[in-house]
Amino acid sequence: MSDIETTLQTLIDNAVKDGVVPGLQCVVFNRNHIIFNGVSGFSALPSEENPAGKPMTQLTILWLASCTKLVVSLVVLHVLDKGLVDGISIADLDNPDALARIVPEFSPESGSLITKIIEGFEDGLGPDGKKIMKLRDAKNRVTLRHLLTHSSGMGFPIDDPLLWELVSPSDKSIPHFNRSINGYIRDFSLPLLFEPGTEYHYGFSTDWLGQFVIRGTGKHLRRLFQEILFEPLDISPADLWLSPELLTHKADMHIRNKDSPYKFEKIPFDLYSAEDGPEEGMAYIAEAGLNASLQAYARILQAVVNKDPKIMSPATWELAMRDDFGPRGVKVTRPDIKSMNERMYDVVEFAKTNSDNGTGMNLLQCKVALVPTLSGRPVGSFGWAGAPNIYYFVDPVTGLGSVLGTQTFPFNDPDIIELRDQVESIIFKNLVD
Repeated sequence: MSDIETTLQTLIDNAVKDGVVPGLQCVVFNRNHIIFNGVSGFSALPSEENPAGKPMTQLTILWLASCTKLVVSLVVLHVLDKGLVDGISIADLDNPDALARIVPEFSPESGSLITKIIEGFEDGLGPDGKKIMKLRDAKNRVTLRHLLTHSSGMGFPIDDPLLWELVSPSDKSIPHFNRSINGYIRDFSLPLLFEPGTEYHYGFSTDWLGQFVIRGTGKHLRRLFQEILFEPLDISPADLWLSPELLTHKADMHIRNKDSPYKFEKIPFDLYSAEDGPEEGMAYIAEAGLNASLQAYARILQAVVNKDPKIMSPATWELAMRDDFGPRGVKVTRPDIKSMNERMYDVVEFAKTNSDNGTGMNLLQCKVALVPTLSGRPVGSFGWAGAPNIYYFVDPVTGLGSVLGTQTFPFNDPDIIELRDQVESIIFKNLVD
């Protein structure tokens, strides 16, 4: 074992011993090799039914949550680069008619809520027993670029009070939408929060990107993931469907509990999926549906850092990786995410910097470092995360990257963020001259 492998393994072992995580996978890579592929702790904690617990292994399957967004971006950019959707190309990123031709809900004539901006609520309730939304038509139209960079005007109920009222009304009236993510397309058809293209807000944009590629190609998302990425790049295990085989390797989901002997407790967790494509009116969870080991996900990240031509052309890779916000005058907000959910801490800044404007956004739905991060990542490196505390980055200049993760809520746990930053610091202190 090399010095850096020993250092990283000691770090993650101590994280388990100190109760930072119940179990952990951590992969560090460069363009050609896996430098470190470490695990520690449990995928299932000891219990009365299983006194020994179940160890975390390199093949343990994790729910990757929003790490799925990168994969969706790769699929979207692939079909645009290759002209696989009705002749629509990269040149149509800013063409609202191209998007609306495939997903007619984006046409102003559709009357869909995703063409309208919510401004509040009227007094009283409608005849359906639901709060009456104050809506106005959006002046700007949503484009693929907006969806790829979360500047479409869409949000999530968990971090906006108006959208929260639609899923969990404070007056206990009938909600407009389901609070949980359960696969129904109607549940990500919420109104916009602002004019498309003018601001950043994390939201349901990825689910609509999923609808674009599904309707445009006539193939469901699981098949597209397999045909465009997993099979050509020999990536396994990774899937939107939890097969019986994957389930045997699936890690439990946990939440912190200081009264537990292991400082965590298992919680029930389930997400909609389907083997042969969703039923009518439903969809794979494009924003957060992927299950994989982190060594499998690292293969996807290696393809990104290598700008793999199987996915897209060099010109499209360059476009995809660079900051998209600066030229448009859009800024990533502070806080990045303001949570109204007990399973998520506020995200003030994805990667800490000494700048008031240190973060951009690219077409891979990743946060781009506009200045060096305090963990040592250079300008131009980028990454994102998944809700059960999974974090990744890639640096296209040095060719380095890592992904670290567990299955623990709340998201953005400060101790796990510190662990992530320590890993990044070790990488750049030891692997860059």
